[in-house]
Amino acid sequence: MNGPASTIEFVNDSGTTVRVLWLNFSGNRQLYRTLAPGERYVQQTFITHPWVVLDSAGNCLGYVLSDQPSKTYVIRPAAPQGLPPAPREFTDSFSRPAEERAHSVPLAPGVSTVEVAVRWQSPRDGFAQKLEIVRAGKVVAREIQQTTPSKLKITRRRTATSLVIRVDKLKPGALRFRVVATKVGKATKVATRVTQRRP
Repeated sequence: MNGPASTIEFVNDSGTTVRVLWLNFSGNRQLYRTLAPGERYVQQTFITHPWVVLDSAGNCLGYVLSDQPSKTYVIRPAAPQGLPPAPREFTDSFSRPAEERAHSVPLAPGVSTVEVAVRWQSPRDGFAQKLEIVRAGKVVAREIQQTTPSKLKITRRRTATSLVIRVDKLKPGALRFRVVATKVGKATKVATRVTQRRP
């Protein structure tokens, strides 16, 4: 499902040729553009659509989510080996129960654990997460129930104003999740932080 139309300007400051790919609704990568060092271009897209940038060897240099009408994403050189990607943060607004906000985050190479932490202000409000891991276009885990005999470990921690889901024993793929309002007294904002870790 598409959100409102938006644009992302990709700027290649990585010093190497890169490929810009859209992460589609099945979790598969679709090539849209190859950029030489120093090249830039504007990509038409939609709010909530995730984009991945790979080097010529297929290593993930970064990713960006279209979360505003227009933004610029600067592609930097690869991080030194062993460093996980920087945490991704999302802020969503909710005004009534049953509202949902969808997000997708590509899993960087070598990441074995991802933690999705959702936090809100009022203990009278309530939120849930619907989470799935996608690999090669197939859902390999959904919430707590695993849909294949893979050895993913999914755990949850909840307080009055937070919910944290941790997935261990990951392999490359994509994390898709939705933040769902279960109780909302008045319009509020919810902060979500996605942290990836290597062993």
